[in-house]
Amino acid sequence: MSLTPRQITFIKQNRFKMSGSAMAGKFGVERGVVNRYMKDNGLSVSRKLQLKFRAEGIQKRYEDIKHPADKIIKRLYLTVPEKRLAKQIGRSDTYVAGRMKKMGLVVPRKIIEQRKRDSQIKKGNVPINKGKRQVDYMSKEAIEKTKGTRFKKGNLPHNTKDRDGVIVTRHDHPDRKNSRPYKYIRISLGKWQPYHQYKWEKKHGKVPAGHCLWFKDGDSLNTKLSNLELITRKENYRRNSASTNLTDGYVAFTIAGRTKTDLIPAIMQEKGMIEVKRQQILLQRKIKTHGQQTDVTAANKRKAAKHERKNVPVRKSTSLR
Repeated sequence: MSLTPRQITFIKQNRFKMSGSAMAGKFGVERGVVNRYMKDNGLSVSRKLQLKFRAEGIQKRYEDIKHPADKIIKRLYLTVPEKRLAKQIGRSDTYVAGRMKKMGLVVPRKIIEQRKRDSQIKKGNVPINKGKRQVDYMSKEAIEKTKGTRFKKGNLPHNTKDRDGVIVTRHDHPDRKNSRPYKYIRISLGKWQPYHQYKWEKKHGKVPAGHCLWFKDGDSLNTKLSNLELITRKENYRRNSASTNLTDGYVAFTIAGRTKTDLIPAIMQEKGMIEVKRQQILLQRKIKTHGQQTDVTAANKRKAAKHERKNVPVRKSTSLR
C-alpha cells in the first residue's frame, strides 16, 4: 500500500510530534507502511524521541484500560450535555468534566449558550403539577419517600447558635480572599448585628442617620471603642475612594483605558509599572493643584486691585484764572 501526497506531507510536518504508529492509525494504514516510508526517505527520529513516543503509547493504552468510557465521551461530548452524558456512562458529571479536560476536549461557546437556552423554562410553560394534589402526580411509594426529607415543625438549621450573645466572624463577600472579616453578635434567634456597632451603640447610643463607624487602625476585627470613629457617609466614601487612594486596581485601569479592561489582570502583575504610573498621577495632581492655587491668587489680586481703584477718592482739578 502506498501513501498519498497529502499523507506524505503530513508525515514530514509531524514526524517529531507523533509516532509512526499514531500517524498510521490516523491514516487507516498498517504501521509498517509509515515506518518503511520514513526509513527509506531518511525521516527517522532519534532514539530518545522513539522512547518518548513508546512511553506515551503505553500511557495511552493504560488510560484506555483505566477509563474505558473515554471513547464514548469523545464521541458524544458535542451532542450530549455533561450531566446527561455522565448519567449514560454511570459516572458523576465532575468525572466527565475531568476526563474532557485531560483529553483536551472543549465544548464551543456557541453550543454552551444553546444548551443554556434549551434548559430554560419557556414563556407559557405549565408545570405538570399545576392545580393538582400530590396524589394526582405521585405514587403512594414516592410520597412515602418524601416524608423523610421534609422539614419538621420547629426545625432549626444545623449551624444555629444555641444562645444569644454568641460572637461569630463573617466575611462581607463570598470571595474571602478579596473581602474583609467582621464580628457579629446574636441579639436573638435569627437577628444579628455587627459587633462593633453593637458596642458603640451600647456606649454612645444609636449611630445617627448618614453616619457610619470607621476602624482607625484598619483592622475590622479590632472592635475596641478606642479604635472606632464616627464619620459621615460622605467622608467614608472619600476614604474608600480608589481614585483618591490610588489603589493598584485603579492605577491599572488608568493604564489600560476603558476599551482594554481585559489587560488589567496582566498589568496588575507589573508592580514596577503601576508604581511609576502612580507617581506620575501624583505629580500631575500636584501641578494641577499648584496651578489652581496660582489662578486663585492672581484672581484675588486682580479683584483687590479693582476694589482699591474703585475706592480711591477722585481729586478735583484746579485751574488758574
